[in-house]
Amino acid sequence: MLAISGCANTTSIPLQLARYQSALDYYAWLIQASGDAISTEKSRLESNPELMMTREDKVRLALILGYGNEPKAREQAQVLLRSVTDNPSLLPPLPDDYQILGLLWTDYLALMNDLDSDRANTKALQQQIEHQQSDYQALLMQVLQQDELLATIEQNNRLLQRQNSLLQQQLEALTDIEEQLMDRGRQDNDEAQ
Repeated sequence: MLAISGCANTTSIPLQLARYQSALDYYAWLIQASGDAISTEKSRLESNPELMMTREDKVRLALILGYGNEPKAREQAQVLLRSVTDNPSLLPPLPDDYQILGLLWTDYLALMNDLDSDRANTKALQQQIEHQQSDYQALLMQVLQQDELLATIEQNNRLLQRQNSLLQQQLEALTDIEEQLMDRGRQDNDEAQ
């Protein structure tokens, strides 16, 4: 009522008046109210057994429950809203503004749940990416170590080839010396005979 008459300060609306306002006025009060005022209103609404709650009070409680960031409270709010908005033939009928706000709030809560799911998926995907990056880094280190080992093996192989070539040359030189010595020995034997 105060919001309709032009008063901009809806946070000071007594809870008794806030209960009878339009859905839009109630929502405006909710987003501007202090945490204590919201807690008091939530306690008032929850103090009524669910069967005794008006359909408008169920929408109001769903607004309060869904206003927070707790997934379980949002689920509870969605159940409340479905019980009120999914069966428009219940009597007394839910005022149109509450019906519309209830449907919009149901969609909002579904979007928030999707967003939570997307965040969880994004976090899981990020962890997977980090794990793969770690695996890639480890694999890269192994490849680098193997490249270093291969370079060392190739260097050792070249050294062995050089040593083999040198030994081959020395062997050929010794073979030549041996043949020369054998030729001299034959010549000396031939001369001695």
